[in-house]
Amino acid sequence: LISVYPAVSKQIRDYYKNQMKPHKHGDDDDHEHHHCCGFMALEQGLGHEDLDKIMRNPQPLNFTFEMLQVLRPGEFEKDTYLLNDEEKTRQIPELKLAGNNLYNAAKYDEAAGKYGQALQFFEELMLKEKPNDVEWRELDLQRRPLLLNFVQCQLKLGDFYSAIEHSTTVLDSDPSNTKARYRRAKAHVSVWNVEEAKKDYNYLLSNIKDDDNLRILVQNELQQLLQAEHDKYKEDKSRLSGKLFT
Repeated sequence: LISVYPAVSKQIRDYYKNQMKPHKHGDDDDHEHHHCCGFMALEQGLGHEDLDKIMRNPQPLNFTFEMLQVLRPGEFEKDTYLLNDEEKTRQIPELKLAGNNLYNAAKYDEAAGKYGQALQFFEELMLKEKPNDVEWRELDLQRRPLLLNFVQCQLKLGDFYSAIEHSTTVLDSDPSNTKARYRRAKAHVSVWNVEEAKKDYNYLLSNIKDDDNLRILVQNELQQLLQAEHDKYKEDKSRLSGKLFT
């Protein structure tokens, strides 16, 4: 093992040296590549004085390892791919709670990460069930609040297409879900999917029964959208007319 230490150490040092350089796309000089056999390394050196000395005069080496932390059994967090189904199921509510706390602290990106991890666990658990069987439907029902929380984070972060995708996942199995429908409408407005937004708003107006505040909110937002659509039409028409007569 000692005989290969200089070459291995050189590779590690060169790797981190390159990591510290500013990278430019298409610049072939970003990475230095040195391929040489043992004899050439002895003759030309490895580019590091201490390693060259070891190459020319092999000698026993003493390594010092620094212990950074001691973890007892159960204190370390397993990588997710090592978790069994029971452990994933147990972690889902913990991830949801952590996501809620982060969202309330306005840490939307971190909250989305927690919700996303919980949703990944749901996805893995649901893959083991037959779609629309009792167990699958139960898991689907349990993940809906997490999907809605994730969508809300995406709206805050400006990732509107992701918000549309995940709210649609809820609506595919629960078309009457008001929160999913409303949040998808807002995402459609943000990316100027006007017709899709109007469909969602009109669906809400036709199906809201017991929430007058939400009905008023939807009416106002739909009216604002219609006004914005009208203004844009006039602006585009004026711009087109100007081009025709110049």
